[in-house]
Amino acid sequence: MKGQKNNKQQAKTLKKVLQYIENYKIFLALSLAFAVATVVSTLYVPVVTGQVVDHIVGPGQVDFLVIFRLLGKIGVIIGLTALAQWLMNVCNNKITYEVIQDIRREAFEKIYDYLQSHEDDEKYRYAMVGYHLENTLTENGHVARGICEINARGELVSVTERTRIEKKEQGAAYTEDEGASWTVLPEGTIVSMNMWGFTAGFLEEIEKGFAAFLEQGLKENPLKCEYFLPAVVSSLLLKDQAAVAVLPTADKWYGVTYKEDKPVVEQAVRALKQSGLYPQKLWGDK
Repeated sequence: MKGQKNNKQQAKTLKKVLQYIENYKIFLALSLAFAVATVVSTLYVPVVTGQVVDHIVGPGQVDFLVIFRLLGKIGVIIGLTALAQWLMNVCNNKITYEVIQDIRREAFEKIYDYLQSHEDDEKYRYAMVGYHLENTLTENGHVARGICEINARGELVSVTERTRIEKKEQGAAYTEDEGASWTVLPEGTIVSMNMWGFTAGFLEEIEKGFAAFLEQGLKENPLKCEYFLPAVVSSLLLKDQAAVAVLPTADKWYGVTYKEDKPVVEQAVRALKQSGLYPQKLWGDK
């Protein structure tokens, strides 16, 4: 059952990515054309090389004029092959950058559009961008993530905080007994990365619960207790005081949990700047 669910989730993700790529059909067609040209020209070089050999019959029977012409032809073919490969990479990079931009932009657009079109009524009307768990993990240790349960209407049912999730051979897994046992989480599991869309009333709800959290947290775990936003949301959901629309995204989440994560994030930010999605100067005067 888990394998079927994973396959369905992977197929769904692939379908989503292909939908983004569909917007760049011209570049995709050009990339395929340059790929074909590269293959054809690569295969043609040995043919011309054979023709060169055919004009070397024996001592004193070498047609240098034809050979030089054929060698020039080989040089042109190699040059065209290199050009086709370069143009193919340009097209592929263009598709990659544009799709990444579209995916990243989508998360912000979705949450903005939702808040613009929904208001509180008998319930608070919130939204949350849901990330695939595998797109939020680090290679350098464990992380805490809010595992989301979603109903058939695409609304959040609950958020369960798992404070130790790691990458394992069989996939992402969490432990609640300091690593003595591990529970595997299916690929495609939706998690909260605290990208929420709240109405103003949420600030009042945070304030209401803070005193109780502080009293319990200082008593049980004063050094590491955290006032998790998903915990406040879950409390409202249990009381049927809020409805949260889950807006899924295939985007990758970058963050620094460990010092070893820093180079990865730096590289990702540089790529986002080069692609034009982020400005060259993120902070300070432009």
